[in-house]
Amino acid sequence: MAPDARARRNHDELFPGHVSTLAVTDPEMIETFDNFAFGEVQAHGNRDARTRPMVQLASMIACQSLREYRVMLGAALTVGVTPGEKHWHGAAAATAMTHIAIVEELDG
Repeated sequence: MAPDARARRNHDELFPGHVSTLAVTDPEMIETFDNFAFGEVQAHGNRDARTRPMVQLASMIACQSLREYRVMLGAALTVGVTPGEKHWHGAAAATAMTHIAIVEELDG
């Protein structure tokens, strides 16, 4: 089996022309992964195709996931996110927003 139409469409929007090597070596796993990551996750909430990758990039920075960040950065640029993009933090009169900074001390 292959990922469903919605998952394929979302995957192709973010990663045009990319075919995972797992599609050959483990097609069942890639079907499950793509249907979840590019189907169910993308359908959840009301973020548009440009805002969702910005949120994902922010979470990858917070987790210090540099490799994943590089992959997702390419996808974000593909859907029209630009360097210096103005973005929404989620803060409003009835909601809060907090930035967390993590500093690591070396040898000390």
